[in-house]
Amino acid sequence: MTPLDPLALPLQGLSLIEASAGTGKTYTITTLYLRLLLEGSCEVDRILVVTYTQAATEELRDRVRRRLVQALEWLRAGDLQDRRAQDPALADLLLRLADPQAATTTLADTLTRMDEAAIYTIHGFCQRCLQDHAFESGTPFETDLITDEEPLRARAVHDFWRARVSPAPRERAAWVRARWRDPHALLAELAPHLTQEDPRLLPDLGEASPSAARRDLEQCFNDLCDSWRKQGQEVRVILEGDQALNRRSYNKRLVAKALAAAEHLVGERSPPTELPEGFERLTNERLATGTKPGTQAPTHPFFDLCDRYAGLLSRIDALESAHFLADARDLVRAHLDRRKRDEGLLYFDDL
Repeated sequence: MTPLDPLALPLQGLSLIEASAGTGKTYTITTLYLRLLLEGSCEVDRILVVTYTQAATEELRDRVRRRLVQALEWLRAGDLQDRRAQDPALADLLLRLADPQAATTTLADTLTRMDEAAIYTIHGFCQRCLQDHAFESGTPFETDLITDEEPLRARAVHDFWRARVSPAPRERAAWVRARWRDPHALLAELAPHLTQEDPRLLPDLGEASPSAARRDLEQCFNDLCDSWRKQGQEVRVILEGDQALNRRSYNKRLVAKALAAAEHLVGERSPPTELPEGFERLTNERLATGTKPGTQAPTHPFFDLCDRYAGLLSRIDALESAHFLADARDLVRAHLDRRKRDEGLLYFDDL
C-alpha cells in the first residue's frame, strides 16, 4: 500500500484512498480541492464533493471555505517559506505555482462563488441532477427527495387496515388480527416487499387458490365424518389399548381429550377452520412421537384422514395469508405511488 501524498495524487483518472477515522480525510479533500482549482483549472461549479450526512456536508463546506481563505491570505502575504511549519502541504502547493497572481485572482473569485460549490449529500446530489435534467428524467420540476419512506408507508398501511380490516366480518377481522396484531405488525412483514422490482411474498404459492383448497377440505371433512361413524370404535380401541403407545403421551386423560376432539369435529355442520384441542394426537406424526422405542406406531385410515385435514387447514391458512399480503402489498404500493406523485416526493431508493 502506497502512503498518500495529496500533492502527488493524479488529478485525472480514478484513485482509491483508504483511510480510517482521524487520519485527515477532510484535510486531504480540501487540499485536493485547492489543487483542482489552482492546478487543474477547474471552476468551482465543476468540482463535485459528495459525503453521507447533512451535518458532514455543512462541515465540509465550511472547511473548504476556510482553506481557500487561508490560501488566499498566504498568497497575499507572500511569506510562504516562513509558513511551512504551520501547514507544509499548503505552503508547498502555493510555492510551486507558476503564476501566484493568477492563483490569487482565482481564489478571490472562487470565494465569491462558494454558493455554487457542489458539496452535497448523496441524495442531495441526486436531487440536484433530477432538477437540472427534469425533462430527460421525466420527473417534476418541484420534487422533494426523501430518504425515509417509513412515515408514508405507515400511513398507507393504516389506510389499508381501515378500508379492509376494520369493516370486515368479525370472523375475518379476528383471523387477520390473530396473524398481524395491528397495522405496525403488518407493515413489518410487508416492508421487504414494497420496493423490489419483482416483489414476491413467501411462501411462493404460485397460482394456487384458497377456494380449491377449501373444496378439498370439504371433501376431506365428509370422509373424516364417514370414517368416524363407521370405524370410530376401532380408533377408540387403538388409542386406549395399543401396547406400542407410550402411556405418558397417551394416558387416559389425553386419550379421552383426543376422542372428544374427534366427536366435536364430526359434530360440526361444516369444516371448522380451527382444530379442537387434542385433535393433534389423532395424526400420524404425533402417534409416531408417542410410540415406544423399537415399536411400530399404530395405523388406521382415520389417522391418515386426520393428517390430511390438518395439512389442508395449514395450506389454506398459508394461501389466505399470502393472498391477503399480496393484496395489502399492491394497495399499499399504489397508495405510496399516488401520494408521492401528488406531493412531488421521490424516494431515494427508487432512483
